[in-house]
Amino acid sequence: MAYMEGAPHEELGEVTKKYGFLMIIVAVALFSLLTACSDNTLLASLIATLACVLVLGFVFTRSHPYIFRQFFDKKGFHFAMAREEKCIKVLETFDDETFIFNNIIFELFRIEHLVICPRGIFVIHKIGTGMHLQVKNKELFDGNRPLITVSNTLWRICHLIQIVLKKGFKIECMPLPLIVAMDSEKLALTDYNGIKIVPLTELSGLIASHPANGLSLEMVHCIAVMIKNKYSPA
Repeated sequence: MAYMEGAPHEELGEVTKKYGFLMIIVAVALFSLLTACSDNTLLASLIATLACVLVLGFVFTRSHPYIFRQFFDKKGFHFAMAREEKCIKVLETFDDETFIFNNIIFELFRIEHLVICPRGIFVIHKIGTGMHLQVKNKELFDGNRPLITVSNTLWRICHLIQIVLKKGFKIECMPLPLIVAMDSEKLALTDYNGIKIVPLTELSGLIASHPANGLSLEMVHCIAVMIKNKYSPA
């Protein structure tokens, strides 16, 4: 069984408490400072404090998108959690030479799933059915929803990982970006700008059949330890 860390459904309660406590501390400290050390009215201080809390909330949502969704969109939250568990169950079936990190922040970018094994390094982003994928004006769309941000971010993450590995381990290894369709076995598109697009049912086969990327098992372990120590789950 693969080594896995950072399953969102297992750590969400702890993360929610941590972020909630931090927001309360910041709000109380800022409000106290504004009222004690400035000529602001109570209303002005309150507005400034609320603005700061909203900014913090936005940052926390970017790093862990489920944290507020569990309160304000319960139906969507449970649906998203079911998809997370469905994907993680597939990833858990990989062999013990595979290291998987879920929901980590890598150089300010959130990675949904990062797979590291002797076959290579894989950066995974999930979408819904994938039945309506198409390329319009050289940009990827899922129906009418543009996925240009998704595709660009996947490649940015892959290039950043390559830079980190070259700097830290003196190796050339370009990760493979993957878009995984969760709810369909038939896709309208299977490749876009070097990004592989596969149904969840074919994810294991794609990684198992991927040409070896020159990573020894020892190097896989070293990279996994670096990721674990430096880029902890969000």
